[in-house]
Amino acid sequence: MKCSALLPQVALVLAVAYACSDSTPAVSDALVANSQRVNVVGKQPPPPVTVVIAVAISSQPASAVFTGVFFSNGSILDDGSGVNASDGMAWLRFDNQQPGLGGTTSANARFMVKAGSLPTGNGTLTFELPSGGFESFRIVSVQNFTFVPECGAPAPGLPPSPCASIQFTAEEVGGGTCDPNAAFDPDCHHGNLIASDKSSCLVSDGEGGFYFKEGCQFPPFPDSGEG
Repeated sequence: MKCSALLPQVALVLAVAYACSDSTPAVSDALVANSQRVNVVGKQPPPPVTVVIAVAISSQPASAVFTGVFFSNGSILDDGSGVNASDGMAWLRFDNQQPGLGGTTSANARFMVKAGSLPTGNGTLTFELPSGGFESFRIVSVQNFTFVPECGAPAPGLPPSPCASIQFTAEEVGGGTCDPNAAFDPDCHHGNLIASDKSSCLVSDGEGGFYFKEGCQFPPFPDSGEG
């Protein structure tokens, strides 16, 4: 049988046509997915905010100022349920390196809330006590996570607005085990925190240290009778 000289050219044309037909749907699918994402998500969420986190915890009492990062996306009620949320989540993560304002944290110290779920917390917060020494508390449960999605540096002349406030329960490291569901458990220690824009509330002292700016909100100490 005599082979046609046109066969290689025909094969090349068919291969090109097949490659084009095979790649077009992928590009089309990507465009459709992108379009659908814009329709579903709509307005892009704000970027994470660098914050200072003032924490007060009962039993000593103990308090400290930490640094971290706050992020929110969507609207979530105080109990953790979501309303008109896109991804519907918010989290507050503590930095591994702290500025030396009375506290340190474990690497996994953070709080989070998702739409349809109750808020959660992880990690350990360590406080330098006024009387000397240190005391560490392991986060057990979170009762409330309230946040302002649009938080950030305030407009000129306005006081800093908090980014988030959280109420949580913790147990002393090396102490008894806390049962957060008990009506009263002496091993449970109750904490409050307020996170605010770092650039507005953490000021350099000019000597390598920092101080918490007057006028920025510090949380009240929880009722010492709670734990």
